[in-house]
Amino acid sequence: MQYFTSAWHRGELSERECDRALQRYRRHVESLLPSLAPPLRRLVTLSLHDGLIERVVVGPHDLALSLRVGDRQVGYKSLTLAYRGVARSGSYVARLRRATTLGAELLSDELDRTQVGLVHRLFFSPPDLEVAIHFKELALGEQPRASRRIRVPVENRVVVGQSGAA
Repeated sequence: MQYFTSAWHRGELSERECDRALQRYRRHVESLLPSLAPPLRRLVTLSLHDGLIERVVVGPHDLALSLRVGDRQVGYKSLTLAYRGVARSGSYVARLRRATTLGAELLSDELDRTQVGLVHRLFFSPPDLEVAIHFKELALGEQPRASRRIRVPVENRVVVGQSGAA
């Protein structure tokens, strides 16, 4: 994570340093907005805080990550992030599997541009676990849900090797 680091999440920074990190990220997002496709513009407006992994489907060059997000005040939804042109890496798959198995909550996320595309950084806890997904395009789907409860057994939530995952 570049802005919302482990130290930021653990409360090791002063209130002023935390505020500065938040303001730096907001300025960063504002600088990206004009060049972002509509699904990415939508992504940066959503709160993924406390999101739970519903399902991960990994294909050869794509990744579908479904999260259960929301709260009692705004309601719940399944948010599906369909990444295309994903740089294949066993580390993000292993980290997503671990976060899923542990029932970790998504505390924060960051979107950034790289020399070859985009990166979506996710920070899950517990434990402090960072996931970086490098990709070219994103499709986004939202489906209302009645509650935060996920009915799929945890052992069936990560599927690797599926073609057309996203």
